[in-house]
Amino acid sequence: MDDAQAALARLVDRPETVQSVEELLSILLPPLAWFGALPPALHDQYATCPAPASLGPWWGAVQHAVLSNTLVTWGEALRAANMYTLLLDGLFTPESERAAQVWQYTLATCSEQLSAATRASGTAALHPHTAKALTHILEQLACHDLVVRLLRAADADRRAAARDLVWSESVARLVNLPTRAANVFERETPECMAPQTFLARVARDWERALDVAEPARLAELLAKLAKSGYVAHGTHGCFWDAVLPAVVQRVQAGVAFAPSYTQAWRAVFDQLGPCQAPLVYVLAQQLDACLAQTSCAWPVALTEHAPGTEGRAFLSPPAASARDAAYAILALVASSDEIEPLELVRLGPAFPSTLWSPLLSLALAAWMRAGVLTDLVEYWASADRCARTSVKQEQMLTTMLLAFTTDSGTRATWESLAHSPLFLQGVSCHLDHNDPVVRRLGMLVAECVSAVSVAPGTAPLRFPASVWDGRGDGREVCRVLRAMRDSFDFAAVREARADRSAWRAALHLEAHAEAVVPRAVHEPQGPPPRAAPATRRLPARVPPKAPSAPARPLIQVLEDDHEDTDEFHTYAAPPEHDVSSDEGADSSEEDAGADGADEGTTLDAAFAKPRRAPVYIHELAPLARERDVQAHKTLLKHAEPLVRRKTGWGHEIAEQAVDLCVALCALQDHFGLRAFEERRTAALAALCVACPDPVADCVYEQLFQPHYAVAQRISMLHAVARAAQELAGARVESVGEAATKLADDAASHARDTGERQAAAADPARHAARVQRNAVRAAFSSDAPLPFAPQGSVRPTVAYTMAALGTFLFPLLNRFWTYRQAHRQRRVSYAGSDVILSDAVLNAVLQTLAVLCYYAQNAPHFYARLVPDVLEMVDSVLITERGALVAGAALSLALIVLQATWQAGQGLALVRAHAPLLARLQDAAQALFAEQETRAGVDAPTRDLLESPDARARRVAAAVVVQLAELQSDAQKAFFEAARIW
Repeated sequence: MDDAQAALARLVDRPETVQSVEELLSILLPPLAWFGALPPALHDQYATCPAPASLGPWWGAVQHAVLSNTLVTWGEALRAANMYTLLLDGLFTPESERAAQVWQYTLATCSEQLSAATRASGTAALHPHTAKALTHILEQLACHDLVVRLLRAADADRRAAARDLVWSESVARLVNLPTRAANVFERETPECMAPQTFLARVARDWERALDVAEPARLAELLAKLAKSGYVAHGTHGCFWDAVLPAVVQRVQAGVAFAPSYTQAWRAVFDQLGPCQAPLVYVLAQQLDACLAQTSCAWPVALTEHAPGTEGRAFLSPPAASARDAAYAILALVASSDEIEPLELVRLGPAFPSTLWSPLLSLALAAWMRAGVLTDLVEYWASADRCARTSVKQEQMLTTMLLAFTTDSGTRATWESLAHSPLFLQGVSCHLDHNDPVVRRLGMLVAECVSAVSVAPGTAPLRFPASVWDGRGDGREVCRVLRAMRDSFDFAAVREARADRSAWRAALHLEAHAEAVVPRAVHEPQGPPPRAAPATRRLPARVPPKAPSAPARPLIQVLEDDHEDTDEFHTYAAPPEHDVSSDEGADSSEEDAGADGADEGTTLDAAFAKPRRAPVYIHELAPLARERDVQAHKTLLKHAEPLVRRKTGWGHEIAEQAVDLCVALCALQDHFGLRAFEERRTAALAALCVACPDPVADCVYEQLFQPHYAVAQRISMLHAVARAAQELAGARVESVGEAATKLADDAASHARDTGERQAAAADPARHAARVQRNAVRAAFSSDAPLPFAPQGSVRPTVAYTMAALGTFLFPLLNRFWTYRQAHRQRRVSYAGSDVILSDAVLNAVLQTLAVLCYYAQNAPHFYARLVPDVLEMVDSVLITERGALVAGAALSLALIVLQATWQAGQGLALVRAHAPLLARLQDAAQALFAEQETRAGVDAPTRDLLESPDARARRVAAAVVVQLAELQSDAQKAFFEAARIW
């Protein structure tokens, strides 16, 4: 050990031996010369010792001593000598490339200091000088290329076997650093250490390291970022949001990316393993979000209402640039020849709600290649998917299939599929659909497939021209997609010439690049605004403008004998909103009614009078039945306030309640109105509050009718739940928020049980934890919200009086009747199975949970309702094993079980229904074990996107705990009775 290292060891072990600033500088300044961080003026005086071959753990001990002791004792003296910043930067963040190992130890030191402070109650455990120094060091770490330095530090380790371990430790510390800083500094966390800002910088550094690093190490860092939740789409400054601008910056003239750059991406993704699929899926989401900002993502833009304007944006050169850029980025990241492309973008029966814009669908089709055509046609032809499809999903699949019909390599596949039962079933399902847009898109696919698969000399399939000509019901979309097919070429997409500026503009990456750039550590302050005028010159006098000739009048009187008068013709005016809008839901109107919307003249539209606001309840239902945008706007604007104003006054609402309820339930969003579902649900809820008995029964009757869409049924259930909350005098929440509240209550109950056990083991530590929790709760409390919207009157009927007979038992009885009829039905038809779909069944169970939660004080709740609810949960768990539905069913069981236990009715329930409780406990344990096993298998990917598996596992555990408590109380009561006897 040389003199410099011996002096540093003395500073670490015996810091009290340093007696002056000069002696301290003689110890700390010589190591700065090892890394080139010593100023030239001090080089001759302090650069006296040779640099060691490599640094070891002793350097981390020096950094800890400097932060914890030296700066606390000598910080002010170092500032007075202008050596404070020089020592901090030189000992922790030197700029030289030879100092890579210093950055590795700096990262480790900061992580250990922050972790120790977190365990000791935050910044209170840090000396102010130490906290200020840590803040400075963290700011330096955030504004330098940290990933490359850590890679060099791992390679510089003399122990070849330990290099991978050193890199793994550095990756873990790097990803967790912003969280640890936030836990310690809380509101005073530096802006550059905000999690999204810091990790965005790490992501850009990761992309720059592709040229110099080993793929396995970069893959390890990317997998760690994915597991931390940073890669998930929807967060500001996510991984792809930060990386995409840098990727497009690598575009070269003529070709998209250099072969070495492409090979580096492929090598990294080959090392990712289970994390590969979620990363590609989130990349597709990010590209789709970039395209959604343009007007060319969908065949008919929202601004293309005039005849002949549809498709201009979708078929424009900017749309082609965006499509080519999306394909090039997908092809850069992963090759579809070695993986399952449909699974990566989640197209298939396992992901029924996947939706991509048609423009991105063209890029996905070019990236997938022809090998997935059979699986794609099978998914398109699925009868179950077709029955629950949406207009947007049909446009996506139709775009992909039409793109594949232009590929010469798929001709043989199309010839074998065109006459197969699978394809014919798909065409039949589309022709039988209720929505005319879906029917026309299916007919378009049939025509295009017939054109490429028909035998020579045979006429292809052609529908009449009246099917495609005109406006409304998807005609414009079909014409645009047919024009796209005529001009689309797979080879042109795969071999498109790269244009960096056009691609950047098409993907809107300028805004993304600005959003993720971290702020500088010390931003220069501009000059203060000027208070005085910029000049002392007086304003010049400008002469008034000379009067011009009078303008031509807008209205001229046409005399009968006017020689220039031509014959006046009226033309059909385009509707104000396109009936086949992408935002619309499935239509249940006939084609004749849709075509009738195009009738009318320009004069009719010009002289149409604005609608009067309704003042009577009977004026609302006719507005819902009109196929007019102004009528629907008037209804949604005035229905809820009018019903609330008249609640409790006379019998007007009771006389019109059923008619208005049916009209609101059947109302569809044909015109893409703003906040349509929220306003329709609010109107239904207000009607149910005003007249609970007939309205709730009518809603339940309409709920189980076969001709309603999924969105309409969910709106009915949400309205009933909202009305129940308002009648109970509680805060109005959505069904999802109520379900979350129940899960939190269950977790709180489990935590209380654990804390009681911890209190018995260590009372002092438990008391300190309770005090900290009380302080945090005082700072995080929220102000209570009003129980009902403004303008509503207080409900005149208590919910506990109407809960069982009006809200709960009618819904339970109709559900049991529907289940029994469904089992006995031999032939299914459109809409017959919608109630048993995951979305609707989940909404039914969550609505029951909300209704039961506020009905705990109702008469006969524990004796009659609780057993019926548990029987329903048991039947659902027997037939439905999905995590979404099973979690909702167990949430319903949990709330009634907790209510029973808190009311002291558990003994009666266990005695009367012991077999039922045993089946529920076995089902909850089986679901918990299944989800736990699946969570262990999917551990690398389960945190990327939100999944219902974790919620189902949590609720299942809470149900098991609650049943165990009920059984324990019953056993105690039994033994107590036996002892007394």
